[in-house]
Amino acid sequence: ARAYVKELEDEASWLGPALLVSEEAALHIVEQGWTAVEAGRRYGVSARLVKMRVQVTGAKTRLARRRVA
Repeated sequence: ARAYVKELEDEASWLGPALLVSEEAALHIVEQGWTAVEAGRRYGVSARLVKMRVQVTGAKTRLARRRVA
């Protein structure tokens, strides 16, 4: 039986999505104006994962700030 280590499981839950849709990719997705479905198709991931990464990285807010500056 495999031992469950919560800290490692939490890290894996964060790392996997971050490797699939990087911070740079999340910014690019928002910059291009792609829907989560379209971005998911392009990156080979679910729309849900795209939405989560865009949210976690703050990509929309960061891009909006860039455009104002």
